[in-house]
Parts: sequence; structure tokens; C-alpha cells
Amino acid sequence: MNKPKNIVLIAAAAILSGAASLPANAVDFYVGGAVGASNFGNTGTAQEGVSAKRRDVGYKVLLGARFMPELAIEGGYTDLGKAKFNLAVPGGAVVGNLNGSGIFVDAVGTLPINSDWSAFAKVGMLSGKIKVSVGMAGQSDSLSDTVTGARFGFGATYSVTKAVSIRTEWERSRGDATLGGQSVKGNVDLLSVGLNYSF
Repeated sequence: MNKPKNIVLIAAAAILSGAASLPANAVDFYVGGAVGASNFGNTGTAQEGVSAKRRDVGYKVLLGARFMPELAIEGGYTDLGKAKFNLAVPGGAVVGNLNGSGIFVDAVGTLPINSDWSAFAKVGMLSGKIKVSVGMAGQSDSLSDTVTGARFGFGATYSVTKAVSIRTEWERSRGDATLGGQSVKGNVDLLSVGLNYSF
């Protein structure tokens, strides 16, 4: 396991350990999941001569700990889907896929609007893997690297019941990686809708 991912895991473990040490009624735990549209922005596919399909379907699952109505910590796994690209070269074309996934830890600040609605913003870190698969004239190869970067987002939550809520949000994950000796820097956005369950 690489050092950046270790950092995320250690941070998550410390947060959960701290939450466990508080009185049971001081922390509300919840689980959630969401699915939506991902968009690979400036990830190296937006270059001259490259045609790309940068939109796909992404999803995430999470575990959260709410220390007070205005503050929570979340950790989980996200798969941001993939971008497809096509580069015309003499004698043919290079086609490939760019995939991104990883684990994350976020601090979430919430602003209640009324008894049912609330708005939130979050900031955190994602540590994961980026992989590029390419092919040309019957030949194929793949490159991968670990990536760690900041992430942030905002959204709104609607409480259906005391335990169940619907959540819609936009989030952006940024990161740097090295693939085949080339630096790849960029961001991936995810616009999603999901459900949270408190217990």
C-alpha cells in the first residue's frame, strides 16, 4: 500500500477512533450511497488532435459521523467512471480509456434552512488510482499510477424521515499522476443524487 493512501486511512481511523471515544448520544452515524454523472475535465485528453468522450456514470458509498448538527466527517469509496479518447496518428488511431477511483475523507459543514432542508459544503482528500488503457492496430497496453489530491463540493439535503434523507450534490476531485513518464494533472466532477440512512 502506498504512502498517500496510508495517510487517508490513518486519518479515517483517527476520526472514527475519536468518535468512538465520545458518548454514544454525542455522535450520529450514518451510511449513504449516490450515483450520478461524472465529467473528466482537463485530464490530458483535452489536447490538439484528441477527440474524447469525457462524461460517464460515477458512484460512491460512504460512512459518516455527525458530531453536531453543523459538522460531520465522511469517509468512503468512489468510482468516477472513465473517459474515452481517440487520437489520430499516421497509419491509424490510438484509442483508450482513462479510469479513476479511490477512497476519500471529507469534512462536511451543514447549514439548516428549515426542518426539512439543509445546505452543506465539504472539503477533503482523495487517494486512489488512475489507469489508462490504450490500443492501436491490434496491440494494447495499460499504465497506472496512484493519485492523491484535494476535493471539495456542495449540495442540499432533504429529510424524508428522521432516519432517511435524500442528498444531491456537486463535487470535484483533483490530482496529479505520472503515466508513461508524462505528468497528468486534472480534475473530475461528479453531480449525483443519493440516499443517507442514520442509525
